[in-house]
Amino acid sequence: MSSTTANARWYKVKIYDNGILVRDFIPIKTTTNIYGLWDKVNKVFYKNAGTGTFTGGPAVALTGWHKIKGVWAKTAANTWS
Repeated sequence: MSSTTANARWYKVKIYDNGILVRDFIPIKTTTNIYGLWDKVNKVFYKNAGTGTFTGGPAVALTGWHKIKGVWAKTAANTWS
């Protein structure tokens, strides 16, 4: 069994299977300060399952209406739930 590690900055990642979007990841930090990836397609949060930890960069100001967990919500800057 082999493993590969990488240092990367992800702003968003979309994965397609035969032209069909199957994953649409965005990095988030939960209200309990856990960093991970939110899959907008399947509405699932993935925390780090490997070695090491995810770390976050500077907060991105998002204001206005956004679809969060399948529900449209008005958010203030730097607020995710």
